[in-house]
Amino acid sequence: MINYTPGPWHVHADTALDGTPWIRIYQRTPDGEHITIATMGISDGEVWGGYVGEERDARIISAAPELLAAAKDALGKIAHEEWCFIGPDCDICNCYVGRLRAAISKAETK
Repeated sequence: MINYTPGPWHVHADTALDGTPWIRIYQRTPDGEHITIATMGISDGEVWGGYVGEERDARIISAAPELLAAAKDALGKIAHEEWCFIGPDCDICNCYVGRLRAAISKAETK
């Protein structure tokens, strides 16, 4: 059972009419509709205001730092350690490694 809005989620950064930067996290539906999951303003490096549509989404957002750290740890362990009997051409490991790298990049790339 999924306890949050299914992904992928996207981030859109923009500037309000008064010049204040803000961020919107949204889900793009198959028909192209954008469903807002959360919004927040940023001023002087501080997050202010904001909106999260569902408590379930707030929980996954709050878990993001721990999930990112776990993904980095996992990537370090499964990036073709000795335990993989197939070796560097292992499709299973490559699948997980690629997914972890993509998720980490999404979290860390502006």
